[in-house]
Amino acid sequence: MSSYKNRSFHSRDNSKRSQQPGPLQPRKEPNCVRISTRHTSEIDDDENGGFRRYLPTDMANAKIRSALLSIDTTKDAQVAGVGTTKTGYVIRFRDAQSAEMARSNTAWLEELGNETKLVKPRFGIVVHRVPTEDFDLEFNKKEGIEKILAENKLDEKGFEIEDIAWLKKKDRPLGQSASLGIWFNTPEAANSVIKDGFLVGQRYIGSVESYRVELKRCHRC
Repeated sequence: MSSYKNRSFHSRDNSKRSQQPGPLQPRKEPNCVRISTRHTSEIDDDENGGFRRYLPTDMANAKIRSALLSIDTTKDAQVAGVGTTKTGYVIRFRDAQSAEMARSNTAWLEELGNETKLVKPRFGIVVHRVPTEDFDLEFNKKEGIEKILAENKLDEKGFEIEDIAWLKKKDRPLGQSASLGIWFNTPEAANSVIKDGFLVGQRYIGSVESYRVELKRCHRC
């Protein structure tokens, strides 16, 4: 009986371990380029024929191809297809060379207008139970980013933070501690903090994991 319980316990334990997210990896989309564009009124843009979010696929495809063709450095880039995202579009090129051509020469984005820009890949982590008194993200997010980089000696390694945010529902007040989302520019930077833990105000926090949209953001939930 005891051996059965032990086997059952180890089985559950191994199952939990297998569900833990592994180290972050760079996106394997060498042929894809993601772009974002400013949110605007559909009525205004329909009247002006402008580029905006959620255009019909054939219309977005035509505008993107036209913009690429209008610039000498990107006119040879071959588009295979276009998909819609929440903030813009993902463009699948015929080959990696065409995608790199579009990434390296961004004048075609100005042709699209509406503040269209490249979306850089970001690699997020979640640090749980971070004291909220150490950060004022509403009015001084830049100082918070600099504090994290310096205290964790990430700046010495050349790592950069793209954004930080408290992970909570909008209608909930911020408590004494909360889960903090941190988005880096490389997977190496994110994995470094997952591996070594997080320092804030000379406190060590070891509860760090890779950011996953489907995960609950609070250990108390």
